[in-house]
Amino acid sequence: MTNLRMSVLICVLAMSLLVAGCGDDGPGEFQSSLDGDLEASSMGNDDVDAFCDEMEEYMEDNLDIDELECMGIALVMAFFSGSEDEAEATCEETYSACLAGELDDEFEEDELVCELKDMDLSQCDASVEEMEACVVETTEELNEFMNQFSCGSVFELIGEEEDLGPACQVVDDKCPGFI
Repeated sequence: MTNLRMSVLICVLAMSLLVAGCGDDGPGEFQSSLDGDLEASSMGNDDVDAFCDEMEEYMEDNLDIDELECMGIALVMAFFSGSEDEAEATCEETYSACLAGELDDEFEEDELVCELKDMDLSQCDASVEEMEACVVETTEELNEFMNQFSCGSVFELIGEEEDLGPACQVVDDKCPGFI
């Protein structure tokens, strides 16, 4: 089930890029130790490792990762439960059980995974500064998603598709297949 939990987290993170809106009291700025003008295509393995480590720390400091994972697990379980009424009840039960730690035996704790380490960045012309802005924007959108989360609107959340925010759109335009 470890893969399911990680898949759920990745699904929620990817979904967050589709959720529009930013909170007023969002996270602070993220600035890695790398030169902001450095393009992703010029990043070495050490640069990617440093960026990923600092990004993961930033997101862990600015998001309730456990709650976000519980939301993702609840959404996935609701999606496969059947009718809308069943979905809402399944979502609420799963979400409550997860927050209470009752699912810990079924799901192992996983760390955030930086997929940047596994990507081919040779065609990515986004700068570190642009990627940092996308990280902040994504974190703000995740916080907004978490603030709006409701099992009563589970089908709306699953089917919702919005445009990328401006910072992440820049990265997506400069890095085909990145987002």
